[in-house]
Amino acid sequence: MPPDRHPLDRVYELRLFLGGADPADPVVDTAGKVQNALANWLTAIGPLPPLVVLVALLAGGALLVRHRRGRNPKA
Repeated sequence: MPPDRHPLDRVYELRLFLGGADPADPVVDTAGKVQNALANWLTAIGPLPPLVVLVALLAGGALLVRHRRGRNPKA
């Protein structure tokens, strides 16, 4: 198995080939739709807005930790 494949990917494939399952799995279809929507959204807005949100979340988390440690020096 290639290193970039998750072991559970094999379960889906085995179910298709050996179990005669329908390839139209609603979970896989939904995951594909969500992934496609996110990719289209990120392509439309570009990399800067998500980067700004990520930096803001990290800064907010750092400030929260700093604030909590200031109130409770034992932590």
